[in-house]
Amino acid sequence: MTKETSVYKKIREQNDKSQETVATGTGISRDKIGAFERNEKTPEPDEIVALSDFYNSKRLCRWYCHKECPVGKEIGYPEVNALEEERLDSTMLVIINSLNKLKNIDIDRMIEISVDSKIDESEKADFTVLKENLATLSEAYNALLRIEEDGKTIS
Repeated sequence: MTKETSVYKKIREQNDKSQETVATGTGISRDKIGAFERNEKTPEPDEIVALSDFYNSKRLCRWYCHKECPVGKEIGYPEVNALEEERLDSTMLVIINSLNKLKNIDIDRMIEISVDSKIDESEKADFTVLKENLATLSEAYNALLRIEEDGKTIS
């Protein structure tokens, strides 16, 4: 049975770096880098920060918080792909599309639904449409914040 290649190895290879270069650049021993890559050891939070700084991207930190950090798992930290950066162009298209869909929602119907502070069977379908569009918009907004955090936008 083949072990799955770790995200740590994939990121290193994606950045075209040797284990030795990563070790020198992060202050983490080459042996530990290898153990992370073989899924034999989980990095400590300070090591994740060092790796993330070395690769000049916060994606690895966010991925770690979702996948490996006990606190992040407990609170349900949002999933992030450690190997792919969010793109401003596609994120903005999702935002524009979501805003366009929200423009088509019947405001009077939403007021009608919210008047009694309950969602009955006849209101569920309309409420679900609103909820799904807002969830998509929220996810895109968070992606936009991550793009900005990663320094991918112009100040």
